[in-house]
Amino acid sequence: MHLNLIVAYDRNRGIGRDNQLLWHLADDMSFFKKMTSNQVVIMGRKTYESLPERFRPLPNRINIVITRSNLQSVHSDLVYVNTANAAISLAAEYQDKDVFVIGGGQIYKDMLPFVQAIYATEVEASLDADTFFESLDATWTSELISSHLKNDKNDFDFKIKKYSRKLGLL
Repeated sequence: MHLNLIVAYDRNRGIGRDNQLLWHLADDMSFFKKMTSNQVVIMGRKTYESLPERFRPLPNRINIVITRSNLQSVHSDLVYVNTANAAISLAAEYQDKDVFVIGGGQIYKDMLPFVQAIYATEVEASLDADTFFESLDATWTSELISSHLKNDKNDFDFKIKKYSRKLGLL
């Protein structure tokens, strides 16, 4: 199993406010869909509930939702678990799939020590966020995947980068 994290943040590492994204970036949504389709996604309950109802659970993915509540799923591709460790253990059962942690803030923080790669959309704006993605330490290196300019589909300029842990520093 390869555990990835996929996130979008602004210049201050803000990822959202009131459990909502701070921007509309169609090209970033296309990248997210391309990366996570037919894979496993792990998210917190608030992130799951913030998805538009027509996209719950996210289609063409195994959705693992971490929650303290004892919720039961009626969807075959949606599973509720109570801890990050339980989510990782369950995701490991899907050996033919990549796993993507998709939020929110606390889930990112809990899962970051276990992640091998981060796909980060870095939005060229400073916005009014109440939830943040923590800074990465020197064990990570980055490579640019793509750059996008503000246009009628994207509210802001942004870059998509892949961060990987430096070998030998785990």
